[in-house]
This record gives sequence, C-alpha cells and structure tokens, in this order.
Amino acid sequence: MPEEYSKEQIAELEKSRAISDAELLREGAEYLIDDQGNKTLIVPKHSIRTARVKRNREVKSPEKMISKEAEKGQWKDWTVAVMSASSNTNYAAMENTYGIGKLVAELGFDAINGGYSVGGMKRYADGFREKCREMGISDEEITDHLKGVIYSEQAIGQHLKKQRGVNEQATIYEADNLGERAGGIVYRADAIVAVEGGVGTELETLLASQGEWFVETYNDGITKEIKKLEEAGQLTEAKRKEILGQKRNIRPIISIDSTDMFVDMCRIAEERSPGTVNTLAEYTYIFESHSRTDRQDPKQPMATVDNDKKMQEQLAMILEMHYLMDLKEKASAEQTARLEELRHLLRDQDSDWRVRTLRDVIAEDKEKYNFSQGGGI
Repeated sequence: MPEEYSKEQIAELEKSRAISDAELLREGAEYLIDDQGNKTLIVPKHSIRTARVKRNREVKSPEKMISKEAEKGQWKDWTVAVMSASSNTNYAAMENTYGIGKLVAELGFDAINGGYSVGGMKRYADGFREKCREMGISDEEITDHLKGVIYSEQAIGQHLKKQRGVNEQATIYEADNLGERAGGIVYRADAIVAVEGGVGTELETLLASQGEWFVETYNDGITKEIKKLEEAGQLTEAKRKEILGQKRNIRPIISIDSTDMFVDMCRIAEERSPGTVNTLAEYTYIFESHSRTDRQDPKQPMATVDNDKKMQEQLAMILEMHYLMDLKEKASAEQTARLEELRHLLRDQDSDWRVRTLRDVIAEDKEKYNFSQGGGI
C-alpha cells in the first residue's frame, strides 16, 4: 500500500511544487492542457542553458540528495536518462524501455528522455507512469519526476513537432539543436541507459561515455595529488577530506542492445585506432544480447528488461550501486555496507550475469581477433 501523507506533508509538497512551477513560469514556461484535461508544463529552451550552468557536473549537492521524500522511501532525487529511437518497429527496444521505466519508478528515481510520444521515448514514459500510478502516485506528482527534452518548433518545424507529440504528465524542456538537446538530457541525469536505436542514439551514447571519461581523468588527478602529499608527509585528515570533496560524480553508461550496434562501433574504432576504448568511461556497461530458452512465443524471442528477472535485478543493482556511490559521506553505515556488497557482486560475476564492462568486452575481442596485429573483425 502507498504511504499515507499527513495534511502537513501534503501542504509542504504542494508548496514546494508551486514554488518550483512559479520559478519556471517566471522564465516563460506555460501550461499545456490536452483534450483529456491532462496538464503538461512546457519549459522554454533558455532554461536548459540556465540549468546546465547551474549543474555543471553535479546538479545536486549531497545534502539535497537526502531529502525528506527520500527519507520516506519514495523519491531519491536521482535521475536516470534513457536514450532510445523514435521508431516503433523494434520489439526488444520497445519492451526494454518500458521495463526500464517501471524499474526506475520502483527504485524511486526520476526519469528523463527525449520527451516525444513515439518509439522508445513513449514506452519509457509509459512504464514509468504506469508503475507510479500502480504505487498510488498522483499524475501531478508524476509530472515533477518525469521529464523530457524536445526540439523547439524553430529547430524542427511545426509539422514534425505536432506529428511526434510529447509525453503526458511530464515536464518538457525545449532545445534548438542536437547538441543542446543531448546535453539537456545527459546533464540532467545521474545515470544513462542507452537502448538500441539508430545512428543518433549510438552517437549520443559514445559522446556520453567519452564525456564521463574526462571526469574519470579529473578524479584520477585528485587521487594522484593525495598520494603525492601523503608521500611527502604533508597530508592531514582534514586536507584529505577537503581534496576528496573535489571529486566529481561519474555517471554510469549502460547499453542494452540486442543488435550489439554500440559494441560493434567500439570494436571497429578499437581496431582502426588501438586504445580508443581507453578514452571511454570505465563505468560503461554492456548488457549482451541473448535469447530466452524458456519462451516459446516466436514474437518474443529476446530477453528484455520487462520480461527477464535477471536483467531487471542486475540493472537495478548497477543503478543502486552508483546511487550509493554518489551519496559519498552522506551514506549511512547500512548504505556503505550495501555498496561494498554490490561492488563485490559486480567483480565476481557468475554465469547468470547478463552484463559486462565495455573494456572487458573489447579486451576479450583483442585476444579473439588479434587487434594489435591489425587483424580484422
């Protein structure tokens, strides 16, 4: 049963929501009411630039991450983005995004994607919204936690904008170009899940992974600084904490692709330019394609996040692990123990694991295909 809110809690939530909406309305946002009376908050494109500057790397301070709602076990103030195609023809992609949406809502995370009511974007929003309603969450509250970034009419024209439509019960942001839109999704997220799609989806995944590699490089520099001070006998505990506080959160990039397009692109890049994979984030995970042996329906031959418990459990574990990592010193003793447990499980995978890191996949390919000697795939 969903938790019952007191009158005081409801009043506080309504006040917070009203303040948030008022800030966006002052910047030019407008309410859009559809034929069924559903309300969507349309946010102007300049808000993306403001939000990006405010966020830079981390939109949330650790203090904000332990919110009153998080303490109640509902929302954790942590966002999962899904990159997916606008096509409706790929069964696995549609069911993966739908299953991810349900899982994200169940875990208490916010959702963000490309905002349109087509393809994987629609299915992610559908899964998130349906699970929220199942848990007794109101449509108005769903709007606060489901977001999308679409192209402005100036970018794609009125016809295409109307043809695609936008997801209902969502806060919508607008962008004028591909870079601004992709950045508007990525920089509002704490984790990125990429589901099989076209060239645009794969390029966004590569760019996101390389972007996180730069953060990893930055953090490596901080680790080296600590080691240097330690060797010189100049490192106090206060100084250690101060320097460690400069480390940035790293977004995991999780590819769920039954066609292996993303991995194939990385394989080709590594073959042509050895070392390429080392400029992609260490926390880039691959759910490798596989068939279900216990399903006879020929229309559903592929395991997805919606129909495969193992995929659900393992995706949930990766997301939970990175959420706990982002808590840093704000994590409780119980959360710290859980983080170590998850790290151990990821290190010592058994045969039931569907997921590996991209670097492990490519390292195995190097031996298999002899990349270093110029061998072909």
